[in-house]
Amino acid sequence: MVEFTDQVHACRAASVPAISVVTVEQKDVRQHLCQYAVTRGSQKTGVRPRVFEWRLVDGFKELAVYKKVNKTTQVMESAKDQSDFIGTKVEYVKGAVYHPQNGAEGSTIPFAIEWMSNYPEWSKKEYSIPEGESAPGAIFILRDWHNWVGHNKYLVDLTLKLFEDIASRGLDMLVVMLAPTTIDIPDELGEWVDSSTLPIPDQNGRIGQVSRMVNQLKTKRKGEYPLIEAMEQMDIETVATTCGGLSSVGIENLLCKSIALTKNLDTDYILSEKAKKVSEMGYELLTSDVSMDDVGGLQNMKEGVELLRPRFTTEAIEFGFTRYPVGWLLAGVPGTGKTLSAKALAKELGINIMQVKPHNLKNQYVGGSEAQVERLLRTARAAAPIGIMFDEAEKMLGKQDRVSDGGAHSAVLGQFLNFMSEEAGELGVFFIFTANDMSKFPVELVRRFDGRYFVDLPSAQGREAIFNIHLSKRKHTGEDYDLSELVRLTNEYSGSDIEQAIELGMSYAFVEGRKKTEQDDFIKAIKKTVPTAKTYSDQIANMRRWVTEGTMVPANSDSISLTDGDEDEDNGSLRNVI
Repeated sequence: MVEFTDQVHACRAASVPAISVVTVEQKDVRQHLCQYAVTRGSQKTGVRPRVFEWRLVDGFKELAVYKKVNKTTQVMESAKDQSDFIGTKVEYVKGAVYHPQNGAEGSTIPFAIEWMSNYPEWSKKEYSIPEGESAPGAIFILRDWHNWVGHNKYLVDLTLKLFEDIASRGLDMLVVMLAPTTIDIPDELGEWVDSSTLPIPDQNGRIGQVSRMVNQLKTKRKGEYPLIEAMEQMDIETVATTCGGLSSVGIENLLCKSIALTKNLDTDYILSEKAKKVSEMGYELLTSDVSMDDVGGLQNMKEGVELLRPRFTTEAIEFGFTRYPVGWLLAGVPGTGKTLSAKALAKELGINIMQVKPHNLKNQYVGGSEAQVERLLRTARAAAPIGIMFDEAEKMLGKQDRVSDGGAHSAVLGQFLNFMSEEAGELGVFFIFTANDMSKFPVELVRRFDGRYFVDLPSAQGREAIFNIHLSKRKHTGEDYDLSELVRLTNEYSGSDIEQAIELGMSYAFVEGRKKTEQDDFIKAIKKTVPTAKTYSDQIANMRRWVTEGTMVPANSDSISLTDGDEDEDNGSLRNVI
């Protein structure tokens, strides 16, 4: 917030009439503006600028900053009141609601503009200030002002007149327009309005907030919460990481709910509640219960995970690594286990993972997609360390054939390229991309990833593992079947194809009223299942060339090829198709 208050100070000194602030931290903005008014805003007159907050429902309310002196509460009038200073709190001045005598029109936009315009005159009268001396300055906090002013010509003209008056007369007045999303400032007002974006708390901010709550409970509620009192610094940091992506108010509410329900700062509860909050923002927080043990084959990638996991620790930085890993790209045809692997990877890394879908980035309006991406990246910056998963990423960032979008796709791609090269590694933002069609990705994007794995059709060893995993999930065991025959018959079948065949074979037995699925049921089902390889032969061949060219690494240590590998004459393999 230091940079923001510096910006506020500069605007006041230069008589810039307004500043637009994009933030969900409206409570914090109010707190910091009030404390700014006391500590830095009293230099001209010796009297702090007054701070007013406007909302459509009740017009203007005045805010006051109180200090505690020897356990008594006093209003702070200026920075000179810092003697015996203990701490501050911000409250509304009791009874100070400003509106016309009848109160009926106190919240209308025209009245609000008129009231701000007349502030210097009526404030001097209220304070009985002699002629020739200035009234106390004023900071006006307008909540969701843009929703009402927008492009209404009359209201825009009224606002423009106010801004011009502040600037031309050099009035000590600043209008602060708050909004949770990008504010669309009308062109007529644009040159008079500075802009700022205030992020949600980063990891250090979250650690500080959790620490303060823990310390308060230890001192004021000693003995009531033994689990919290026993928390070490590492536990506090874990809770802070779990709260990544939330506003300070959201964090406070979530922690209080956890304490009330669990008598502890329970990370499982926090994560489940946070998932609901993230979904309200349009994203999905993955709470995967799968691990790499649930993924059949892919030995090369599993070995990569073992090397990747420790890199998201402070010890790695202390060891000498200059940045965190930026991301992994998992490419392959549908059904080969890319999405499952990505979810397992999320669990293995021990960081929160947000899943982003195409509609989160697409916007039909000019500049809309860029704004959506900036919102996502702003959330990622604050929530770091965090993972961001794009399933079928080529639909969002890949080249679009014969589509005219006014340059939006290039702009969005540029945002990601810059962020991945300049910020992601410093902050600990880890991208997980899955893709079915590598041809749509520009090379400069592919090169940004630390790990680039081609998830091929499973080998014989991989297929055996897949059979065992899916059979055990369905109350079956591989020991009851001749897996070698099933593995041979499913040459060049994907993991999804194998799962489909198992489900179909079980259906044969279940419909006929048998208690056990037989070998012949699975054989029959396999022959009825059309393997993915028949549909994606060209794509498989192209992506295998990425491996031979050194652009990607095979996820399987024993990947099959188009010409070598398992032999079977009658299973409809890819070799027989092309």
